[in-house]
Amino acid sequence: MRSLEKKLFFEFITERASPVALSSIPESLLSDIEEYLFGRTVIKKNGGIAFYPEDFNDWIVKIKTKGLSYDIQLI
Repeated sequence: MRSLEKKLFFEFITERASPVALSSIPESLLSDIEEYLFGRTVIKKNGGIAFYPEDFNDWIVKIKTKGLSYDIQLI
């Protein structure tokens, strides 16, 4: 089971107004966001991949209403 610090998780799942870098996503959440946003447009930001804020915010709503596609342990 993947682990993520509880404080980090709840700070992270907030909607954004600017693009969100893939590198900023906690490792334990990567599989879920990649599956959810597969096929959507990504952009380059500071030499890395980023998601449009609208798509990222849709994913945040999905987490809050339906949860992750797998279990993680909040520590």
